[in-house]
Amino acid sequence: MTGKRQKASNHMKKWQCLVCDLIYDEAEGWPDDGITPGTRWEDVPQDWKCPYCGVGKEDFEMIEIKEPAASSGSPSITENTDIAIDESLEPIVIIGAGMAAYNLVKEVRKLDKNTPIKIISSDDGNLYYKPNLSCMLTRGKFPDELVMTHDLVVDVMPFTQITALDPENKQITAGHETIKYAKLILATGAEIIRLPIKGDGASSINSINNLLDYRKFRSDLVGKSHVTIIGAGLIGCEFANDLLNAGIKVEIIDMFDHCMPNLLPQAVGKVVQNALTDLGAKFHFKTKAENVNKDDGKFRIVLSNGMKINTDLVISAVGLKPRIELAQAAGLAVNRGIMVNRYLTTSEPDIYAIGDCAEVEGHNLMYVEPLLICARALAASLTGTPTMVHYNAMPIIIKTPACPVSLCPAPENALGEWHIDAEGNDIRAIFTSPEGEILAFALTGKYAPHHQTLKEQLPKILNDDSEI
Repeated sequence: MTGKRQKASNHMKKWQCLVCDLIYDEAEGWPDDGITPGTRWEDVPQDWKCPYCGVGKEDFEMIEIKEPAASSGSPSITENTDIAIDESLEPIVIIGAGMAAYNLVKEVRKLDKNTPIKIISSDDGNLYYKPNLSCMLTRGKFPDELVMTHDLVVDVMPFTQITALDPENKQITAGHETIKYAKLILATGAEIIRLPIKGDGASSINSINNLLDYRKFRSDLVGKSHVTIIGAGLIGCEFANDLLNAGIKVEIIDMFDHCMPNLLPQAVGKVVQNALTDLGAKFHFKTKAENVNKDDGKFRIVLSNGMKINTDLVISAVGLKPRIELAQAAGLAVNRGIMVNRYLTTSEPDIYAIGDCAEVEGHNLMYVEPLLICARALAASLTGTPTMVHYNAMPIIIKTPACPVSLCPAPENALGEWHIDAEGNDIRAIFTSPEGEILAFALTGKYAPHHQTLKEQLPKILNDDSEI
């Protein structure tokens, strides 16, 4: 936020985004969006969206927080501090320090204030809202401003690699240290898919999957005016919009014929393409980057169709895959992700998986809302109340302000067809089964806010009566 924040008044309420944990404090308002300090929630415009994740007012709930979340306006996890850790207890150990890990700690601490919790992280272990990586330039923010404060009582071991997992003895090896656990949670996230690109510049391609990657990217971006993105999927389009908003020229390469082909029908993908093109983007579809060479700080990309692109910086945004190596080496059942049941239990007792690495009864959903749902359910299970995960339809909000998009993707291998109503860049696309059941939707422009109404008509992803 650029505006000054006032100290919260005891007479004012606070509202929390259920998706990204952002706090709207009535005493502070949200001046960047013209909402002055002291604006009551009921007086906030109905079409106001969460500045961090894009959901509407219906996805906020009133909360009580003892202290202001953060003077900078960044979202923050805050909890009661009346916690007395019992060091005689074996800890809950979480491998990974992403949103899944920290939201699980937040939920556990609501129910258990005594059990030690240890997070082991391969990076710096900072808490931040990862989806914001693709919109920081638009908001005029720097990497350090993405870090969120919290007062959770948790022991964080940063820059630590796990070298062995021993389920039989309920212990892990981290460097030269052996750590016992009562419960182990794998929150190892997902890793970048690496493309087989040739050339001496291939190793200098930026892949942005965490805050450390983003810091390097922002450092590399200084003084640059032209960026080429490999991949026109969700992340590629979000980064393209962010760079264009910052006045940087952008070219985008993709093997398919429209934006976000795994999520959007062609008509909707073309609308996103047109909106980004109007901002200055240049697309190269139905081709791929074969060689990336570097000369005097510049990159030269050779495409499979013979075209050449000269650029200052290259970003690869072709997707992620779950990190399963640690689980696989320990003998846990894996598929695309680490296989878990509706209680998020792996094939080994007292070992669970959550977040991007977890495959919940065949569903590997790398989005924020399922992560939060799993954190609440698993926290209850870990503290003595076995709780199943329930997935209703969960809309995805894509941060491309040039063309706002909300969608629910179709189930894998679903039979049906798209029905599209278009008014310029405003599209309402509905995917229905042969029996006429609505299975998915994609909405742009003025239709994008209607996702909450449409999602109620979609089937549940995990039915309440699903077998374990």
